[in-house]
Amino acid sequence: MTTRLAWRLAALLLIAGTAPADIIIVDEDFESYNNDSELWNVWAPIVAESDAGLLEDGTFIPNAFPEGGQGVDHIGGPVNEYVPALGNEGSGEAIVPSATQSIVLSGDIFDTEAAGNKRMTIGLRNSSVPSNIIELGLYNSFGVTEPNDVDSPSYGFRLVLFSGGSTGYLGGWVPILLDPSLDTAPEGEEPDGVVGPGDIGEAWHRYTATITPTDITVTMDLFRDGLNNATQEAGVDFTQTLDIVTSADGFDSLRIGGPSNSSSAGGGVVFDNISLTLVDVDAPSLIGDYNGDGTVDAADYTVWRDTLGDSVTAGEGADGNNNGVIDTGDYDEWVANYGATSAAPSAAAAAPEPATLGLLLAGSLALAASRRRFAGA
Repeated sequence: MTTRLAWRLAALLLIAGTAPADIIIVDEDFESYNNDSELWNVWAPIVAESDAGLLEDGTFIPNAFPEGGQGVDHIGGPVNEYVPALGNEGSGEAIVPSATQSIVLSGDIFDTEAAGNKRMTIGLRNSSVPSNIIELGLYNSFGVTEPNDVDSPSYGFRLVLFSGGSTGYLGGWVPILLDPSLDTAPEGEEPDGVVGPGDIGEAWHRYTATITPTDITVTMDLFRDGLNNATQEAGVDFTQTLDIVTSADGFDSLRIGGPSNSSSAGGGVVFDNISLTLVDVDAPSLIGDYNGDGTVDAADYTVWRDTLGDSVTAGEGADGNNNGVIDTGDYDEWVANYGATSAAPSAAAAAPEPATLGLLLAGSLALAASRRRFAGA
């Protein structure tokens, strides 16, 4: 499905009154291309075709596709950039995470010869500004105060030029620190404590970045096997979440190759299964919406009044302040959010009149008092 068709389908679902499901923007396995020219029509060389990634089906890198298939072999330097627009016509051609939709970038990298000293990534950014730069893959220098003052595992990711937050590393490059139990060493030598390509070997690995408005989570799945290889339990081998705020510019450029067109002294990699998806997430709970209908209104007051004094699991029912008791604090939360909806607070919705609130509160206090007298009897 093309990017534009996906956006149009989402718009039709909205018009029909049906909430759209996840929107797949890019789902690329590179199987549909018969030659490099066809590949470059969709993944355009940003500089020259002589520097571009080429289709690879295992002819030159047999371990990459022992059972068939094909991807893109890239030796570093200028990237191949995805040509179709990522956003729809009304978005300025960019995509932006929201409270109800996260952006998930994922892709596989085959570390050819596991040689180390490489600079090869799957990248996402706003290329117009530039800003919101994400790189996932391999890099050869990590530092906090100066280059290489941190051991280099070669596996890493970059988050830089965002509107808020920082990785704490120079240039935004964060080392992917895998479980030390995966470290190996030649016979007679002690492991160095840093797990890199020399320990893991030539293999496919899956990198994923999940982007929300306020943070980014990066994972790495060694061998793309769905296992934590240190524990042999289901999961991934690395995950880290950083408080990084994406600017309103969003993302308009998806690319593979050298990060920011960097060369790669240690050689190249093969890219495959690149995906970019808008994933629906549960909207934040609406405080004061005690009956769960998506609006804070008089009906929620009734729920609060009828359960006043009850003990509940924190946050359930009319417990708006999460203290486990239905009390006047929950009434205050209802007042503060009166008129709000699950989509957004309504500018047209007015809070209840002070006189109305006074009558409601007086009635509730009287009800609470009568309950206490009844309990005492």
